[in-house]
Amino acid sequence: MKTQRRMSLALAGIILLSLCLSSTAQQSRTLQQQQPAQEEKLLIPELKLAQETAVVPVAVPRECPKSKLDVQIHGVDDNFTPPGGPVTLSPALASFLSGHNLTPKGYDDPRVNMVFADSFKLGNCKVCYATLEVKVRHYQDIWSNDTLTAGAAPFAAFPSLLLYTPIWPNGSHTYVLPANGLSQLIWNNQGFDVIAQDDSDFDYTKLSVWYY
Repeated sequence: MKTQRRMSLALAGIILLSLCLSSTAQQSRTLQQQQPAQEEKLLIPELKLAQETAVVPVAVPRECPKSKLDVQIHGVDDNFTPPGGPVTLSPALASFLSGHNLTPKGYDDPRVNMVFADSFKLGNCKVCYATLEVKVRHYQDIWSNDTLTAGAAPFAAFPSLLLYTPIWPNGSHTYVLPANGLSQLIWNNQGFDVIAQDDSDFDYTKLSVWYY
């Protein structure tokens, strides 16, 4: 009788230990399953921000290469070698900067906490396709929140606001601009302005527009 009782207690102990080990393994698996989800949650906002603000280049529409291509390059692709080229501000952009008490810097200028700004002239035809290419390098301070805004000052709403995007990491970035928005700027006798905050150095900017 005592032997049976000892066997029963031993068997119960084995079952209890087995249940504990099973529970621990289950908790471990659950933790492993939850961990990627937590990491994914942390990454999603950054990915969402990039997807919402950055404009991804696409292939030039088939009919556009037959149109007249106008390319304007400001600055020089010389890997940020000073002295950089000067900038030309449209009256609207100059007024916008003055109203915000901002003095812009030009190309190949590593100073931080100072905006970059420049303007381009547009043609007098409709736009079929357009891209803006920039080459940037970041310096010191908090550059990870720097943004590039493009359109026509004061950048209130479409079509004056055509692009608003983060400008990181370092290197060249190409953005597709809304063709109908640029066409409306031409219709309104406006130019094309760019402005960036404020710890980023610009090597060059290139505006390519297919007119028809």
